[in-house]
Amino acid sequence: MDKILIKISRLWNGKESLSVAFWGLYAPLFFCSQGLKLLVSNGYVNSDGILFMVSMIFLVGFKVFSLICLWRCSSNTKEQNSPFTWLAKGIVIFGIVTLLPIVLLPLEMLL
Repeated sequence: MDKILIKISRLWNGKESLSVAFWGLYAPLFFCSQGLKLLVSNGYVNSDGILFMVSMIFLVGFKVFSLICLWRCSSNTKEQNSPFTWLAKGIVIFGIVTLLPIVLLPLEMLL
């Protein structure tokens, strides 16, 4: 358990390599969220249910966490000024843009 907490702390503080942040944190989350979208669009999961809402809250929170970690770890590559640094930062910006409608739409409905 301590190793997991240390790894999470290293990711949050930007001390892990970019490959660990991308392949170990962001990519699995991306594939889980795409799988959930596929299940909802095909009608296997009811998008009005409480399970869907809880999973969406968890996925959005975890995605925000992974985007922050990916941004902070983006400069930790073997080569200085690597194109992967800029690619990772572009992925983070794209991820934020795609999160905005998910976060702002429920706020609009409350107003």
